This record gives sequence, C-alpha cells and structure tokens, in this order.
Amino acid sequence: DLVSAQTTQMEDEPTLFPINCFLSPEVLEQEREKIFKKYPLLIGNACDVQNPGEYFTHNETGIPILIIRDQQNVLHAFVNVCKHRASILVQERNGIAKNSFKCPYHSWNYGLDGQLLHIPHAYGFHSDQCKNTTLQPLPVVSKYGFIWVNLDSNAKFDIEHYLGPLAQELASYQLEKSVTVEPIVKTINCNWKLWLNTAQEDYHFKHLHKNSIEPYFLDNVGLMDVFYPHLRGFIPRKDILECANKPQVQWLDYLHYANAVYIIFPNTMILTQYGRVTIVSMFPISADKSYYVHSVLLKSHPKNLKEKIFQEKNTQLFAEASSEDILAAESMQAGIKSGYIKHLALGRFEQGISYFLQNIQKVINR
Repeated sequence: DLVSAQTTQMEDEPTLFPINCFLSPEVLEQEREKIFKKYPLLIGNACDVQNPGEYFTHNETGIPILIIRDQQNVLHAFVNVCKHRASILVQERNGIAKNSFKCPYHSWNYGLDGQLLHIPHAYGFHSDQCKNTTLQPLPVVSKYGFIWVNLDSNAKFDIEHYLGPLAQELASYQLEKSVTVEPIVKTINCNWKLWLNTAQEDYHFKHLHKNSIEPYFLDNVGLMDVFYPHLRGFIPRKDILECANKPQVQWLDYLHYANAVYIIFPNTMILTQYGRVTIVSMFPISADKSYYVHSVLLKSHPKNLKEKIFQEKNTQLFAEASSEDILAAESMQAGIKSGYIKHLALGRFEQGISYFLQNIQKVINR
C-alpha cells in the first residue's frame, strides 16, 4: 500500500528524454499535421450548448470554429469563416442566436444549420450561390459533458472507442448536468507540452506549491495508469490517512480522499475533485508559445454561503497552483532554450511524463 508505506509508483529505471521536441518548429509542424489535425480535440463543455440557438466560438486550435445548436437542437461544428471573402463570421465568444448569423463585412446571412440564406445585391453572383453555399462543417460530438471536434473535415470518429475504458469513468461523473464557469484563456511562453507535464507528476508539490496546495497532499505519493494514448493518475490527499482507522464500509467516495487526473490525448487535462471538475487544454502557437484554456464544471451553482465559500476557495487554490505551474513551465522553456541542456532527466516516479512524450513520438513516427 503506497500511502501506508509513504512511497509511490515507480518504473525500474529513470529516463533521459531529448529536449528537441520543445524547441523545434519542424517537430511542432509534425504535431499539428499528425496530431492536432487528426485526433479528436476537447474544445468546450456540453452544458454551454444545450438548447436551440446556443453557440460558442473557439479560436485556439488555429482554425476558427463555431459550435451551434440549430432550431431542431442538432449540434453542428463549422469553420467560422464566411464563404464570401473569408471574414470571421461570428465574433462573439458565446451567445444565443435567434435564426441566423450575419457576416459583419457584407452581411451574408447564414442559417444555424450553416446554409447560406441571403446575399445583399445577389444579382452580382451566380443565381444558385445561396443554394450551393454552406459553412464548412467539421465532425463534432457531445459526449460525457464535453464537445469534441476533429479538424479533419473527412474524419469519422467514435469518441467512446477513442477513450476506451476511460469513457465509462468520464460518464460516471454525469457532467452533462453540470454548470460551467466562464473559461479563461491565456497566452503563455512555453511549449504546449510543458504545462501538461506539470500535471503528470506530484513530485513537485512540496516545493513549487508550498504556498498553495501542498498542505493538502501527501509528499510524492501517487499512481499513474496508461490507457494508450491517454493517462490517468490518482493523487491522494492527506484526508486519506483517516481511512486507516475506519472499516472499509465507512469509507466515502474516493474523490473525498484523492484527485483523479486524466490526460486525454493529445492536449487536455481533466482534474476531478469532489463537486467540481477542472479542464485545461493546451494549444500550440509556436514552439515556445501556447494558449492555455481553463474552465470549471460544477455540479450546480452554490446553494448557500457555505457552498459558495467552498467553491471560491477551491477556485482560488487551483488558480494559485496553476499560476505556479505556468511560471515553472516558462522557466523550463527558458532553460531549454539556453542550449546547455540536452535531455530531461526524468525520475522513476515521473513516468507519466515519459509515457506522454513517448505517445506523441509514436504518433509522429508512424
């Protein structure tokens, strides 16, 4: 038992991993083409588009995306670009549309199903321009409380099959019934993989997070399981020590004692805690710059002052810890760029990082 032994899951040997994947524009281009444009991406929360007309936009993949439910409540994903002169069609981050969207440039008018409805001065175009013009659709599915999109317009994906055994676990959280907290989008100065690496081990908690979350967790105790190409980790809190003096029938749900961390390939961390789920997705801008997209799902809005204080405290703690992780990731990027480090020296208990980077390498090398 790792907790009673005050130890952690470990590999047989430490690992050296070359740092070129954090620096090379050529590697990043391969990641874009072979991973980001081919694999399902989690780009939003299902509770944000539950009813007809509800929509949100997403720009961080490098392709502007519009997620919308039409009048029949059918979910669509479109490239958010007008077919006239390539203007961004919907400028707002989210909202509710009544019947259509008008391009702000020349007022071309599209239905919520993507069909072009009206062109001002239509005599200047082909007579069948409206009939033959629709926004570019993308494959999309709402499942397990999230919106998943594939940037390959010809792709067909089965998200349940893609997630494998983790699909059932995500389904058990019943996130479709959640409420969302407004997403936070930041630009940070590091490779997209580096922040995710901070979520793949808890070796750093005692030191980096001494002023935020460290008091709540055991020192360097955890589990990491591989569900290729995904990962799942468990990070026990000190609350778990209470179980040693209780019969198992008195133990509460495991989320009272530990955080479950899912690394959904290629770029998303889902952190599950009692009563809330935190999602962070990383999207590359360049080899040394990324978008950090963060949102929170709650079971419900706080019903009383006690719940409100509890949620606000958790939000503040994660914000502090995440800021510390961002500073660490940016510091690592600066250190890597110095040219004096050729490899990351990964300890036997930092195997989550090795698994993650090796999975990326496998996909690129196919």
